[in-house]
Amino acid sequence: MMNPTTTSSSLCAVSSASLLALFTYTCIWLSLVKVVLLESEPRKKRLITASHGRPHRLLGLLLLALITLGTLVTSPLSLGTPWSDYSGDDGAQLNFFSWLTYDVLLHALAIATTISAVTYFGTARTQTRINNEASGPLDEHATVTREEMVEHAFFQVINAAMIAYLHAAAYIRDEQHALRAVCLLAATAPWLWRNRVPYHSFRKNYVGKKVTLTRAMYAVKKWQFVLYKHALLHGLNVSTCALPNVHDVVHRKDFRIYWIVLNASYVLEFFMQSLVRARALPQSFMVALNIALMVAASICATPLVLSNVCVAAACTSLFLNFSSACKRWLPTEVHRIVVVLFVACIAPHTISDIYTNIRTRS
Repeated sequence: MMNPTTTSSSLCAVSSASLLALFTYTCIWLSLVKVVLLESEPRKKRLITASHGRPHRLLGLLLLALITLGTLVTSPLSLGTPWSDYSGDDGAQLNFFSWLTYDVLLHALAIATTISAVTYFGTARTQTRINNEASGPLDEHATVTREEMVEHAFFQVINAAMIAYLHAAAYIRDEQHALRAVCLLAATAPWLWRNRVPYHSFRKNYVGKKVTLTRAMYAVKKWQFVLYKHALLHGLNVSTCALPNVHDVVHRKDFRIYWIVLNASYVLEFFMQSLVRARALPQSFMVALNIALMVAASICATPLVLSNVCVAAACTSLFLNFSSACKRWLPTEVHRIVVVLFVACIAPHTISDIYTNIRTRS
């Protein structure tokens, strides 16, 4: 099995993505500062100062600050560990605390922020007269529904379970295969509650509707989600279990940048939509910032998929998800992950492995 190596082009791509993400965060911070210090219109100031939902706003600001900090530390602008030191123990530190501590704080804040949104803004009174064009926050007059908040909270739990598993996998000895597999199943277990959570289809946001930029973005987001679920969620989880050289992926800077940008993408589109509704951020600029985050996430994901994800596992997960016959025999994600793990054990090769083998033979 080939150890993953990071080429200079991958380093350049991921560093560019981190800077692009930092640019997005900076724009959001500047918008908030503008509202607080320069805005005279009460409606806009209420975005920050209103008493109703203040705990949610404070949690959101703390979450944004933590995301900004994490991206800054792992970006080329960091004054700590050199960017060229791409993996290893040095890359696992934030100088003053570990990535494990950071992830605990990040996901605790993310879940708390989402739950507080449901608590303060998901009531029947605040949800009246909602008539959204699509199930998402990209449209100018969109209002996030309670169902969308609950679904968002579910995926925050999914991400928390995944990062907990990846941290555990980094400390489980290579020969403890059974323990690693049990942890994998535990990380997949939250999917058993998927049917109890509201479901919103990206496809309904653009199929049969007039072609616009936001409709195109929803289409791209759909396929980004497909990549995320089958390659970067199930695929990476299974690869961490089956491929020895991926056990410590949670400590690598390519993963760290990807993970922070992913969590930023989950949160900031709702954050920016609130700024638009308060007229603190132009709709066109919000769309541009969303595109920047989407591009950054895709750039970060590419080297991670190429070097750390078992291609057979990801393809199997994708096939099982879209096959109606397989869904009848394997009704839950936990059933399917067992099959995906079996496939990964039989064919434990990443795209980088396959490419290297082809070049060696030629």
